[in-house]
Amino acid sequence: MEQNRKKKIAGVVVIVLWVLLVVILVGVSVFIIQIKKFFTNDYDAVTEILSPRGDYTLVAKEFTFLLGGRTDLFIQKDGQTEQIGSLGADEAGRPFRDGRYRIEWGETEITVRYFSGVPAEKESDETTWSTRTFALPGSVSPESRSPVQ
Repeated sequence: MEQNRKKKIAGVVVIVLWVLLVVILVGVSVFIIQIKKFFTNDYDAVTEILSPRGDYTLVAKEFTFLLGGRTDLFIQKDGQTEQIGSLGADEAGRPFRDGRYRIEWGETEITVRYFSGVPAEKESDETTWSTRTFALPGSVSPESRSPVQ
């Protein structure tokens, strides 16, 4: 009887070890895929937004990495594309894909207000929003304009 009990316990231990091995292998695989994704900019979502005058297109390319998200912003004008910056969000947030952003187009800059909080948080909470301003490529800032004579 004692030997039967030991065999049952040994069988349970073997099953638990196999399950643990599978869980570890799946976890390592997911981590490796996420690392690859981070270093290759494998984007999950791409959003294009045309400026009101139609002269610029803002392109937001978003991807997630583990529990974070990043959005790379590009400006397209006259067939040229230039990266103007990046935004970060918590817990795999993709504010452009989810429609949680506001854009203000200026003469020389673009201001992006976006939801940077945890997706479960309320959008009405002002602390979960971030604002960034970027210079538009090829524009002359008011400070660097020459006075007209």
